[in-house]
Amino acid sequence: HDGSGNTLPQDPALIVGLQDLIQLLAAGSQLGVVILQAEILNVFIGIVQNRVEVAAQVYQLIIDGCQLFLQHAQFNKRLFQCCDLYNPKTIRSSMGAMFRLPLMRIVDMDAFFASVELLAHPEWRGKPLVVGSGPDERGVVSTCSYEARKYGIHSAMPSRTAYRLCPHAIFTPPNSKPYSAVSEKAFEIFERFTPYVEGVSIDEAFLDITGSIHLYGDARRLGEALMSEIRRECGVTCSVGIAPNRLLAKIGSEENKPDGLTMMPFDPAEIASFLRFKPISILWGVGRKTVEALRPYGISLCGDVQNLNADRLALILGSLSAAESLKRYSLGISDDNVYWQESDEKSVSNEHTFG
Repeated sequence: HDGSGNTLPQDPALIVGLQDLIQLLAAGSQLGVVILQAEILNVFIGIVQNRVEVAAQVYQLIIDGCQLFLQHAQFNKRLFQCCDLYNPKTIRSSMGAMFRLPLMRIVDMDAFFASVELLAHPEWRGKPLVVGSGPDERGVVSTCSYEARKYGIHSAMPSRTAYRLCPHAIFTPPNSKPYSAVSEKAFEIFERFTPYVEGVSIDEAFLDITGSIHLYGDARRLGEALMSEIRRECGVTCSVGIAPNRLLAKIGSEENKPDGLTMMPFDPAEIASFLRFKPISILWGVGRKTVEALRPYGISLCGDVQNLNADRLALILGSLSAAESLKRYSLGISDDNVYWQESDEKSVSNEHTFG
């Protein structure tokens, strides 16, 4: 009831929102509780007067409450998860289609091994650097600097081939210890922005930022803040793609390398348009053999696949499931989950700046 005898609407989003709010208040400090009580009254009045906006009002109330909670209460990742406040599935199920929120972000460190080597050897900056086997050894390039890539050198290329392309390149063997140290620091930074982090490799991760973008104003500001912290604390750069699913996030992270941030489209028609003139090789599961199999049929761009039905594509690929997957990917449709795993807390800290 609102205090005047009126019964509050039984909106599912309101119920879910208030359940989260109760947990938030239980975990917060007394100051946070007092301030939030005033906010609750204002929202309830708005709910009774205008039920159409109930989901948006409750959502904003929870966001405001979380900001107060971060400012006035002890905070750690486990409590973040226990409150379920920023659980992406909770937000998506309770808010429905009212909010078009960025869900997925992939962080991809730029030429990671080479960038870490430059921390120990600043005199190599600006020069073509190859990390991998030596030019006189039977082995391959692990990674290389962007200066080396200008000569056509790339990962998995035989080192002898790399030497022929760029004889004056600096070759150095991989050194896993500093790579692991910088990687651990980077992942620690990722978890400052969201607890939902899925490591893909030592230098790449998916992050679900659905619940934390409002703490930074918008998704772009959050991405810029993360990139800044990686640059300042790790001494290397990363590229970020913000998108509604895994595939588009990965494509976005490659769009403006190095040290780039790409906001991918979210509208299905805009996504299809964005991909239309991209080569099919950017899609998952499309390797050299698939590219060669499709080329005789005039299929080289995502738009070519978009214009074909799955049955026609299946005749070329020999598999209906493969054709259906390729068709979906060409339209930018893929999994939108981050498969994170909870880790044990090793320490808890709290910081407040007055002024």
